Amino acid sequence: MNSTLRDAARFAEVIRKASSGENPDAICGKAVRLALKPNRRRPGAGKDNMPGVAVGLHHRF
Repeated sequence: MNSTLRDAARFAEVIRKASSGENPDAICGKAVRLALKPNRRRPGAGKDNMPGVAVGLHHRF
């Protein structure tokens, strides 16, 4: 598993624990809500369930 996938898996685990209340000291509830909220300011945000992926970037290559 490459480092990006490993980091994503760790982040997902922290979010899961925080949202379930297992480890409330790890991350605050507001940060969990912000992390799970789609970014409405970015064009194409929330499409294909791929957060953080730039839309239209392929046109630059």
